[in-house]
Amino acid sequence: MKIAERSVPLTRSFCFGSLPAINAELSSQHSYQAVAMYTSAMNAQAYVHQAELMLAEGTDAAAVGAMVTVALCGHWEHDGPCRWPHHNQIDGAQFRTVFIATPEDEPEVRRRIRTALHGQPSWLVLSDDARTLATDEQEVAARLAQAPRRL
Repeated sequence: MKIAERSVPLTRSFCFGSLPAINAELSSQHSYQAVAMYTSAMNAQAYVHQAELMLAEGTDAAAVGAMVTVALCGHWEHDGPCRWPHHNQIDGAQFRTVFIATPEDEPEVRRRIRTALHGQPSWLVLSDDARTLATDEQEVAARLAQAPRRL
């Protein structure tokens, strides 16, 4: 793999799911399902997973976030709400995902993110780990926390 020595533009992506599909799903739910979704959302927290990457020459930086979204949602464009609403950002070599999950789901979400990051020939993962939510990420986390979630 040839590694490019170049500046990577800032790339961001959000995954909330399709809003028309979310509204239709919420309006058709039985009350006990709505209560379960509300209760689950009340237990959810914001987490951050960060990685330092080295992209191969010619790699689209947005591909990193797309692979993480596929790992968490099944596809980068999908109907309905996300199980784990998230926001991906890559700035230079630094990639991070802010995601919303229950404490019980956090290890599974991190496993999926790591698998997506480490399973690609277009970049090399130099490091990846959990980190705390930064001050400038709190607004993003608040928006994600308010998004409907699939159970």
